[in-house]
Amino acid sequence: MTLHATQGTPFSRLFDDMVEGTLPWPESVPLRERVLDRLADLMFCADDVLEMLASEPAGPLHVCEKPVRRAYDGINSLMKSLCD
Repeated sequence: MTLHATQGTPFSRLFDDMVEGTLPWPESVPLRERVLDRLADLMFCADDVLEMLASEPAGPLHVCEKPVRRAYDGINSLMKSLCD
């Protein structure tokens, strides 16, 4: 657990919610930016799963690798098209 300078204050919960992504986006943030941010979250999670699978010996969960890789590549391609 990471300790923050604001821990124990009302702001500490706000900060934790911001880090965890549970706070709603401000209306001023364009929809495109919000969507790109969430897609980046998905890519981060997919990359994390791929790293976990690569760090373990071959087993039954390795059937997940190809679909997760396809999802990662698809999201990456989508994000590139949205950024052009």
